[in-house]
Amino acid sequence: MVLLAVDPQLEIPGRTPPPSLAGSASPLLRAQRPDFAIARAIADNRGMSFGITKTVPAKAGRDFLESLYDGRLDEYEFHMAGSEPKRLNTGDYVYTIFNDELHGRLRIKRFVTGAKNPSSGKPRILVIVEAPGERLARPIARKGHRGTRYTDGSDWPA
Repeated sequence: MVLLAVDPQLEIPGRTPPPSLAGSASPLLRAQRPDFAIARAIADNRGMSFGITKTVPAKAGRDFLESLYDGRLDEYEFHMAGSEPKRLNTGDYVYTIFNDELHGRLRIKRFVTGAKNPSSGKPRILVIVEAPGERLARPIARKGHRGTRYTDGSDWPA
């Protein structure tokens, strides 16, 4: 079960709270799956930056990671499973993890749909980001992973 913290005073445009939450003293909403529209609205309202995390493989090396942030690249493409982005928008971020540390973020410039994974033939999305991105002064511990994970950006320093 996933628990979403919901501020009862938070107004989400175009969304009315379910009757069970209207006037409820409980700040928790229980859901089978997170409602990403709510998560995005909460993140936007609190100054957080919605996006995804991607782990840079160790074999790519630190030099590649540096190239995302030092001005050597104008843009870069990350790959994501699926045929269309359902939860991401242009302007959201790709947060980069390397050696189990969050190093920075890059703003999403556009999506290219219709690509195929050359190994499996399954659809994938190319997520084109603007470079150079924003680099943290000190990396934050964050476990690396395969694939794509969504984040509200709450651990990004304000």
